[in-house]
Amino acid sequence: MEHLRSKFHEALGAEANLYVRDGQVFIRGRNWAPEDVLKAVSPEEYASIFQEWIDDRKQELLGRADAFLAAYDQEDRFNALKVAYDRDAVFPFVGAGLSQPSGYLGWTQFLRRVRRQTAIPEATFEELLRNGEYEEAAQQLHNALGVQFDEEVENTYGIDRPLNGPVQLLPIAFPKAAFTTNFDNVLKRCYENNGHPFSDTITGPELIELPRLIGANQPVLVKLHGKATSGRGRALTSREYDAAYTPEAPLRRSVECMCGRTLLFLGCSLSIDRLVSEIAAFVEAQGHQNCSRHYALLAYHEDEATRQARRAALARCNIYPIWYPADEHDESIEALLYKLMEDSQQ
Repeated sequence: MEHLRSKFHEALGAEANLYVRDGQVFIRGRNWAPEDVLKAVSPEEYASIFQEWIDDRKQELLGRADAFLAAYDQEDRFNALKVAYDRDAVFPFVGAGLSQPSGYLGWTQFLRRVRRQTAIPEATFEELLRNGEYEEAAQQLHNALGVQFDEEVENTYGIDRPLNGPVQLLPIAFPKAAFTTNFDNVLKRCYENNGHPFSDTITGPELIELPRLIGANQPVLVKLHGKATSGRGRALTSREYDAAYTPEAPLRRSVECMCGRTLLFLGCSLSIDRLVSEIAAFVEAQGHQNCSRHYALLAYHEDEATRQARRAALARCNIYPIWYPADEHDESIEALLYKLMEDSQQ
């Protein structure tokens, strides 16, 4: 048999016996993933090639960021954000757009799905959504379903799904506090996986401690609207929002604490929203010059009138957009995060 081994090796290299199809390496009808082949042959080479690929991708994305920042005339605004970032003065505010790549439904999708379990007329419900009355839409669902609505929230947002997307860069870019109105545990898990676990997760009545924790530079996760697994301190339906945003509520004072820092909104729609209204009211009361400037990574809209209206609405909150290509959400956010970290001493 041994005398045939060289012939066998020669046959293995023939195109009929060795080929790649659909991302799999085929050898005489058997197939393996390329990464498994490389790991088996040499774990050291796998690690080296992986790092080379990371470096190449990073350089490609940095070039892409430079291109669209120039195309949208955003270099100066991004540089202002970069100056604040290099001073360790920027905190991420994470919206549902960064959880969706990990398989979590957007809020509108969730509300529409749950409505199908009720007798609420679709046309009536869609009008609420068109008018941005998401709190009232959620309240109607809660009124119709009761505890079943809470169960739907927990089933949708309270389970762990495989992490995916640029949210996984946040522990590297922002190793300290993070803010979110998301109900899922994506941020908590990302920070744990990257060796930067939060010292605490605060929500509901605990938000009263936010100024002290932020002042002490504690690595905390601030879930402003609560968690999927608990109705305590949750802001989801109109009644819950009304209770959460009373003048003396910890949540309202937390908004004031946040507005004293530079926030970077990622994956946030920043449309009609109670939190956005609170920020705008705070800025109006304090005066724009007396409040920190905030920034938001947003998809570029081709219509100039739409962009102008968007800029004006955000300016009332002292939030300034940094546009990226609308059809490249994940890659653009990843590119801008790399750009933010470039040459930083953090």
